[in-house]
Amino acid sequence: RGYFQGMGNMTPTAISQVIEQLINVIFSLLFAAMFIKYGLEAGCAGGTVGTSLGALASALFLMYCHKKNGAIKVKDKSNIKDEKYSVVYLMKKIIYYGLPITLCVGMNSAGALIDVYNTKARLMVAGFNEVNATVLYGYLAKYQQFINVPIAIISSLSMAVLPVIAGAAAKGDKKQVKSNINYAFRSCFLISIPAAVG
Repeated sequence: RGYFQGMGNMTPTAISQVIEQLINVIFSLLFAAMFIKYGLEAGCAGGTVGTSLGALASALFLMYCHKKNGAIKVKDKSNIKDEKYSVVYLMKKIIYYGLPITLCVGMNSAGALIDVYNTKARLMVAGFNEVNATVLYGYLAKYQQFINVPIAIISSLSMAVLPVIAGAAAKGDKKQVKSNINYAFRSCFLISIPAAVG
């Protein structure tokens, strides 16, 4: 997906995500229904099969698109230097850029996990029984989805803008980089400020 994103072609990425979710939903429900007769645990385990199959189908589709489009063709007159990097160097770069992102995502998930136990426990201390506490937390989680809507939109915008900024930076066009960054900020504020006020 990152390859096509960098090439400015978001169509394969979008289609692969649709395929992934369709396969995920269909096979998760199918395997959950097949294994539920062996117990609740088996049914839950069967429901996770769709996730793997969806990711596999998405990857196969992207591989097909990559093979169909062929390798990147560079004009002979292009002033591009051919540089080779060692595996160790590339791994260090991946860890350097990937670790902060992984930690941020992990902290977000950890916060949600803490909310599950903390909110329910506080409701039970307040006098609600376990069933009512679970129901009330379900209401909270339901409306929590509205908060995720602007985040999802902004994340999609950032995915689309990032290759443009990177391309301008690679060309050394500082004016274009600044213009693209300002555009990204304006787009984010256009969504986030009304969402925060609402």
